[in-house]
Amino acid sequence: MKSKLFILSTLFFLTFQYNTFAQKDFVWNHYKIGISLPDDFEVVQNTDNEFESDGIGMHLYMYIFEDGTVSSKDMKSATLKLARDLKFEAKDEFYDVEDDEFEGKYILGYKDGQQIMLAGLVDSKSTNLWVFIIFEDGDHIAEKDGLKILNSIHKIK
Repeated sequence: MKSKLFILSTLFFLTFQYNTFAQKDFVWNHYKIGISLPDDFEVVQNTDNEFESDGIGMHLYMYIFEDGTVSSKDMKSATLKLARDLKFEAKDEFYDVEDDEFEGKYILGYKDGQQIMLAGLVDSKSTNLWVFIIFEDGDHIAEKDGLKILNSIHKIK
């Protein structure tokens, strides 16, 4: 009996682990930007101006803003300004987003009972990108998934 329970528990755990980390790759066609999202996400919009996707308990928006004067060094102040303009309560701590193609900052904040991960990213060609990941306050799994999403953003060559 114990061995059956152990086998069932192990199968359940492995199934849960697989589903938690399963990802789908999407491309923002106009800008050739790739992103990996949890497999429950579906694309809502994929236009020249925005990329929007919904998942269970999470929502993602990406917008391009063309501004050659904003560099990765300016992203902290630009991100904080946008958070204030949108009137959401931002935590004071900023975090780095850095990979081979994009650099920038992200901050966590709150608005209307939702937690928002707001990132300002820039690449070497001055493609400036705002990323909003919205999820329920206190959902620590969604917060970790949000960070994975941010780190998955890349240029398609």
